[in-house]
Amino acid sequence: METMTARESDGNFLKNRKLPDFRPLEIAVPITVETTDLDYAGIVSNISYIRWLELMRNRFFAQFACPQSWMEQRTAAAVAETQIMYMRPLRFGAALNGLMWALEVRHVDARLGAAMIDDAGNLCALAVQRVVTANWETMRPVRLPDALLQAWQDLGRHQNQNEE
Repeated sequence: METMTARESDGNFLKNRKLPDFRPLEIAVPITVETTDLDYAGIVSNISYIRWLELMRNRFFAQFACPQSWMEQRTAAAVAETQIMYMRPLRFGAALNGLMWALEVRHVDARLGAAMIDDAGNLCALAVQRVVTANWETMRPVRLPDALLQAWQDLGRHQNQNEE
């Protein structure tokens, strides 16, 4: 399978502090800031952003693989790397739209982009995660879900047709 990389896959959107226009295979997850998300100063703690990324990543992979099937096969999407840029502080009650999309999909790993946007449309945080699928008993890499690999391949074909 040929590897296709989405535009801005090198993480430039983090450096540029800008939500990319091209966000393949994007999902959206509503998030509300709860009291348990706050630190002692009343600002959202950085650990909450990690938890929200976990929520979005689980929803992202649930589109392409049955979570029950993964449990039975002892398969998990393990985070190998996370980069986050916090752009504005968040407080209790803030309503966010969490976005996650594919930046790069290979045989056993993927790079995912993420953004948290408040209800006024302000960019609050941007992130990139590298995720590896592995069997948690053997700790050996396993193939990404076929449905994800196929969706990425189809996206590449569609993109190539549009460029011709």
